[in-house]
Amino acid sequence: MVGKQTILYLGNHFPTAALVNAALSDAGYNVLVEDSLGKILQTAGSDGVGMILMDEQKSGLDCYGLADSLRKHKFQGPIVLLTEDKLERREFCNLIAGGMSGYIQKPLDKAELPRLVDKYFTAVARTYE
Repeated sequence: MVGKQTILYLGNHFPTAALVNAALSDAGYNVLVEDSLGKILQTAGSDGVGMILMDEQKSGLDCYGLADSLRKHKFQGPIVLLTEDKLERREFCNLIAGGMSGYIQKPLDKAELPRLVDKYFTAVARTYE
């Protein structure tokens, strides 16, 4: 793991939020859970938030629009979509063009999730070296 980081989980799907919180907390991450659109930009802009996981399931979030807003507010950490879909090349390109760093396909594996998150942190650290 690249130091102790804070991860903001965006969404209101309780089972996924619980799994993300448990898996990443056990791995040493601080996890914040937010489902209020009014607080997302404020929370993401606070010191210490290093990554955002956006859950598109049942959240009602415009994930692409929100990622664009986060980038306009100078959030530089990874923004990762959690989705049930396997994205085709064109969809993946749209995701990247929309300001996201990538995606993690569900169902999430509690043991695998910290390793996937570590990869995104490592990739961002290399980008800014």
